Amino acid sequence: MNPGGTGRLLRLALLPVAAAALAAAVAAVLAAREAPRYRATATVVVAPSSQLRDESDKMRALETLERRSILATFARVPPTREVREEVAAALSLPAGELDRYEIGAVVLPHAHVLAISVEGPDAGRCAAIAAVAVQATHHRIRALYPVFTLRELEAARPPGAPFRPDVGRDATVAGLLGLFVGALAVAAWSARAGERAPNREG
Repeated sequence: MNPGGTGRLLRLALLPVAAAALAAAVAAVLAAREAPRYRATATVVVAPSSQLRDESDKMRALETLERRSILATFARVPPTREVREEVAAALSLPAGELDRYEIGAVVLPHAHVLAISVEGPDAGRCAAIAAVAVQATHHRIRALYPVFTLRELEAARPPGAPFRPDVGRDATVAGLLGLFVGALAVAAWSARAGERAPNREG
């Protein structure tokens, strides 16, 4: 076997591995430099108000909850300006401090449950904001739809670790992409080399 050809094949075989290693290393360095972000989540059950005395009224309220649109409407309440203003006032946050935090909510599938989440740079403050956001959301929903109430299912707790950056995940994804790109480069080079070979023989 031609020693030069063997060396070339070896270099080609190592190219995808080198590309994967380089991509993973770069991704890990960039992820490590990213500011940590934390997420705290509280869950609440949407239920008929306890002020409803008539059983037929309670049944109608439950039937209304089966229309997912009403729950989707409730999920739009936590990020609103009114809720954010109530949260900032309740926690005496400095002007602009709440802008560093995102408040959102989603409807859990197959349940009358809202998950209210807060993302931001401080774990403890995320949990505190989520707790007040639950109360503020309850106030807004009660004002708009008096037949419904929110009952806390699970309180928000300070997360033990940031959800972002995830150095391991970012490095793995980048490494796989690097491996894929390196393999494509080898395939393209081999195809071009195969096309030139008949020309040289001719």
